[in-house]
Amino acid sequence: MLYADYDYYTGTFYGRAIKEDDFPALIRDASAFIDRLTFRRVPAGQPPPDAVSMAACAVAERIQTARQSGALNTKAALKSENTDGLEGYHHL
Repeated sequence: MLYADYDYYTGTFYGRAIKEDDFPALIRDASAFIDRLTFRRVPAGQPPPDAVSMAACAVAERIQTARQSGALNTKAALKSENTDGLEGYHHL
């Protein structure tokens, strides 16, 4: 279930950071994150509570920022190390 549409994002949340073409994928991922976080306790089959829609919009913006910065790139969180001829990667 998607917790907001682009009209809600721009009209109620007053979001400007996400382009309309990018919004569907970002709100899908944000809604899935909220579902995981709440153990799917947001009632389905009815409009989501306003707080959930607002949270989904905020999470969508954070996901966009993280993707643009490369923070979600798994290799960005690794450090290469070479000791005694053995090479390995360690999570930072």
